[in-house]
Amino acid sequence: MWEPPEGRLDAGSTRASDDPWKEGQDVVTDLNQLQPLLSTADVAEYLGVPVKTLYAWRYRHEGPPALRVGRHVRYRRLDIEEWVRSRVDPPGRP
Repeated sequence: MWEPPEGRLDAGSTRASDDPWKEGQDVVTDLNQLQPLLSTADVAEYLGVPVKTLYAWRYRHEGPPALRVGRHVRYRRLDIEEWVRSRVDPPGRP
């Protein structure tokens, strides 16, 4: 089973105020405070979908937010957590 280097995606605080990338926050000067970025393969394994599905979602602007690092697509843990929470169906929905 996939496990990110610093623990599972649900480890630690997930409040938006804890995200050092959010606008209006102080600049993070200690890189140890940043969470490692996840690769497309890491996120695909966590979500249980093929890598091609993530690329298709990205193309259609349907999947979790991603960023480019050079020619590579990377994901922030906080963005994945928020995207997963946003996908939860309300109770009683068929």
